[in-house]
Amino acid sequence: MRFFEDALPIDLIQASKCGQYLLVSSSQSCDLFILSAQASDRFIVHGYVTFPGLIKSASFVQHGGVVKVVAVLHNNLLGGATVPTRPVANRLEAISDAEAQTLYRKVDRGSNMVLTSFAAGDILVCGEDKLLKRYEYPTEKADQIDWKRAPQAPLEENHSHAVGTSCWHESQSAKQIVTGGRDGTILIRKTSNIGSALDPVKAHAVHSGGVTAICYSVTRNTVYSAGGDGCFMAHTVGGHPNPDQPVVADVSLNEALGDMVEVERVPGNQIRIYKDILLEEFNKAQEQAK
Repeated sequence: MRFFEDALPIDLIQASKCGQYLLVSSSQSCDLFILSAQASDRFIVHGYVTFPGLIKSASFVQHGGVVKVVAVLHNNLLGGATVPTRPVANRLEAISDAEAQTLYRKVDRGSNMVLTSFAAGDILVCGEDKLLKRYEYPTEKADQIDWKRAPQAPLEENHSHAVGTSCWHESQSAKQIVTGGRDGTILIRKTSNIGSALDPVKAHAVHSGGVTAICYSVTRNTVYSAGGDGCFMAHTVGGHPNPDQPVVADVSLNEALGDMVEVERVPGNQIRIYKDILLEEFNKAQEQAK
């Protein structure tokens, strides 16, 4: 299934920590799609929110006991919206502001990534100034934004990666947030004290773009990272310290690839647009009702 009619690239997909929802977005679009994460629901689309700006980054967070989505927009706004718990009545149109309860907050110029600690409700934003800032959930409606006014100061401000933050992930226990930087390092922070980052872990080459993807293990105290240098690494959190230089794993790549289950490729002309599928289902229902 395709979400965008202009074949825009999807560069963000994330599952909520509660395991109920998925979000899909593109940095070239203002639309953010919410899906069910349940296979029994056939990953049905609940609806989509249209923000007043291109979505640079988005994430789920729990606020007031309700699952929300927050997004950093290209016009230096932090947007927030309530996640629909079931498919909305008209999924061909964007969820209304009243139903999504969309709210906004101005953030500093150059902001390009939002990180969240889901259960704690913490919202962290980083950007070109190389700082990690904690903000409250947005509180203003779109027509209340004063574009001439400077953004309110964040609740907390800490240094992040020297060349910029490129990726992040929260541990399954929700006790740590790990970030990867374009400087090739990894920072691990306690969610209870964001300012107390452990010593940076030297990982990937700076000249190749540093850390490009990162993931905290669900079952063990291990952080996995990938970089522009083409390397995949595993880093131990706690216990024995990691070595100063990467250790090459004695594993046959061909054997590992051979064990992977093949996924049948669907021809591009058979991948249909989300709205076309909805229209076909609607027309079928109308025919059956006659």
